[in-house]
Amino acid sequence: MISGGDSLFCLRIKRAGHPLVYQPAARAWHKISRRKLTRRWFVRRMFWDGFTSVSMLHRAGSATRTGAARPREDTRSMLRWAWRVLLDPDRAGRSAPAGRRLMYTAGECANSLGVICASLKRRLTGTLP
Repeated sequence: MISGGDSLFCLRIKRAGHPLVYQPAARAWHKISRRKLTRRWFVRRMFWDGFTSVSMLHRAGSATRTGAARPREDTRSMLRWAWRVLLDPDRAGRSAPAGRRLMYTAGECANSLGVICASLKRRLTGTLP
């Protein structure tokens, strides 16, 4: 589920010296299958989104998000989200329904876990997809 093709495309355009232009009137339509509307798919997607972000920043040569301290930061973030929803629901926001808060937290934790896994893989092997 590694994505980031559009980010990689933009990175290559910038490196070739061409400008990137934002067009607010542009529209994109995505056909979404029923299997992508499940909680399991959402959590998996968030994990791979975190993994992809480290991979794309690594390719871009950015050391800030892929640096040595990043797994530690994401571990703290994951624990903070779990604390907010499970043990301190007042800080998680009363306006959102409990199920939505739980899914948001599961997504954030999965994303942080993806960042941690990618950062550790990069540190141990020196490569990323």
